[in-house]
Amino acid sequence: MYYALPFKIVHCLMKQIASFLHYLHFEHSKKLVEKGKGYAHRDIKLANVLISPIEVNGLPVVKVADFGITRVLNI
Repeated sequence: MYYALPFKIVHCLMKQIASFLHYLHFEHSKKLVEKGKGYAHRDIKLANVLISPIEVNGLPVVKVADFGITRVLNI
């Protein structure tokens, strides 16, 4: 049986996923030896989004998994 999550929790989870994807695509490239490179996860789906049992400020923390088909981008 499935239950609907409160909007505050869903908003927190989606914000973390979006923040992660932005970091992966753009911000991480600033730290690479070859400048102008980023990554594309290419397999974002519910099965690859893990919710940690550890909470920060009473809200869950998201972990993204399965980087098997990740691709390097030329930004």
